[in-house]
Amino acid sequence: MSEKRKPGRSSEATVTKRVEDIFGLVVDGQPLRVIRQFAADTCGWQVDDRTLRDYMKRATALIKERSAETCEHVRETAIQRLERLYSRCVQVGDRRTALNVQQEIARLHGLNAPTKQEITGAGGAPLITTADEMARRFEQLVEAQAARLKVTPQR
Repeated sequence: MSEKRKPGRSSEATVTKRVEDIFGLVVDGQPLRVIRQFAADTCGWQVDDRTLRDYMKRATALIKERSAETCEHVRETAIQRLERLYSRCVQVGDRRTALNVQQEIARLHGLNAPTKQEITGAGGAPLITTADEMARRFEQLVEAQAARLKVTPQR
């Protein structure tokens, strides 16, 4: 059974192939103009910018999907390894290591109670809190960098 599509539109298989073709360019953060040049010169596609943007959106969605799958896979693999290690530790009577492994399993599952953390600046001083303070600190950094490079900062 052939798929129904509007005349002049690419099939879903063609679109999928094109998204895969530009996937690496999107991962590298290449702008539309570079992808347009690649599409015209390397692939010979006759597509407009709107279509290329659609391909880029699909590639970005694919990146997110693959990274989520990879992250979950790595996490699950780590948990499985730890559970096997826990079992071995219990079999040989290594209670201290078994407890450490169980604590790591709990941490990976997010079972530990959250801990309160306070972030401070140098020497325990508070972090920059106002826009004026941020601007003043930025100017200090620019001047320090200019002094290191022995140039006069332009304002």
